[in-house]
This record gives sequence, C-alpha cells and structure tokens, in this order.
Amino acid sequence: DARALAEKCRDYYDNKQWTPAELAALKKRNQPDTVINRIKSKIDFMIGSEIATRSDPKAFPRNPGQDEEAAQAATDSLRYIGDINRFNAKKTDVYENMLIEGLGGCKIEAKPEKKEKNHRIAITRIHWDRIFFDPASRERDLGDALYRGEYLWMELADVIDMFPDKK
Repeated sequence: DARALAEKCRDYYDNKQWTPAELAALKKRNQPDTVINRIKSKIDFMIGSEIATRSDPKAFPRNPGQDEEAAQAATDSLRYIGDINRFNAKKTDVYENMLIEGLGGCKIEAKPEKKEKNHRIAITRIHWDRIFFDPASRERDLGDALYRGEYLWMELADVIDMFPDKK
C-alpha cells in the first residue's frame, strides 16, 4: 500500500493526475486532459528553499580554547568529503524523494581504493524504492526500527560470475 501511494504521489507530481476512466470520459467528450499542477510548483518551491538555505558542515571544538585546530581539521574533512561526493546534489535528490514519495536516504561507507591500502569515504544516494525497513517503526528517521536495508539488483550473469559454484 505504501509503495502504491508513493507511486501515485510521483504521478501527481509528474502531471499524471487523471484516472484511466476519467481520461476515457474526457476523450469521449472531446475535452483536453488539462492539469493545473499546484503540487509540482509547491514541491519545486520547497526544493528551491532547501537549496537557498543550505549551510556547509562545521565542527565545533569540544573544549574551547584548546581544540580549535582539531575542529577546523574536522570541518575541512567534512567539506572535502561532501565536495568529492557531490553531497549537495544528493541531498536535494533525497529531499525531493522525501517530499514526494515520503522516503529517501544516503549511505556513507568506507570503500577501499584499488591501488592503495587507503579507503575513501563514499556517499551514495539510495532511491526511495530500494529501501526497506521495519514497518512497526514510528520515528520519522527510523531510529526505532529493528532493521533497515537496501534492495540490490544485479544481472544474473554478474551473479553467476561472482558465485560460479552456485550456478
């Protein structure tokens, strides 16, 4: 039910607001299927407001007078990670999903570099239709959920290459 509602909400945002029966009735009467989409304009306004009021991450010293340099290093690190991952664009996409479909998210993970022993911090957007969670959760941030996860889809040939003995 939640997925069907989310898809209906996306359709309304995308100007698909008539049912097939309503479209047939309009066509029979030679009327255009006009949509004055106030939903899209409101959501676009809210997305624009998010972009306009966005702020950069800033770390504050735990002990004023002693930890200023560490706080500045943490601030620089957070901003660098955000920049290399295009975090602002991902944040806007997640916000749009939250406004329309009601769910969105990002995952933050350490990914190994191929040529070095280092890891890089990667921020990846999770599309709303790839997220699953405890339906008994009541908190907006799913903080009380017993489980949260992401559906992953792969080509069958890729799976067979990864696990040839399980073909």
